[in-house]
Amino acid sequence: MYELDTHSSRLLHHWYWSRRMVCIHTDRKPAMGTMKDHLANGIISLALSLVITAVTAKREDGPWSKKELLVAVGISSFLSGFFTSYYAK
Repeated sequence: MYELDTHSSRLLHHWYWSRRMVCIHTDRKPAMGTMKDHLANGIISLALSLVITAVTAKREDGPWSKKELLVAVGISSFLSGFFTSYYAK
């Protein structure tokens, strides 16, 4: 059986682990957030949009009520924040 001397053993050990680390790093898929991250981004977008809309829309500016306006803004801002986070790389 072939025995490696100490120097060759170290070189082989270093080559194996450096090669293994390269494979691990190159084969890894890009990190995507978890569902909690996407939901958190949607909720943050929802909260910010509702506060800004409620503060700036003080009077009735059209055929819709303030409640209807806030519902529409809330739905669109949550979906926007959620899906922007979901599809972002």
